[in-house]
Amino acid sequence: MPDEIRESLRDCDEVLVLVTPESWKRIWIQVEVGAAWGLGKRLVPVFYYVDPGEMFDILKERRGYHLHEFAGYLEDLKSRAAGRVPHG
Repeated sequence: MPDEIRESLRDCDEVLVLVTPESWKRIWIQVEVGAAWGLGKRLVPVFYYVDPGEMFDILKERRGYHLHEFAGYLEDLKSRAAGRVPHG
């Protein structure tokens, strides 16, 4: 895994995963999802023409969104961000 991705995973609070019929079969998506899970990051799958029930368990267990529900994700994110105290 490239250092840039590893550092970004370490520094983020949550990881948005775009899951398409092709992307979820790629090993790098699975590696990045596993790394984020191992770091305890919030995983948020966004499904595009994929049945969430067909995903590997790490994503199946998460609150995901279909692409047409993306506005709902942004609202949820806004609510979570509003509850945080800024650092610094």
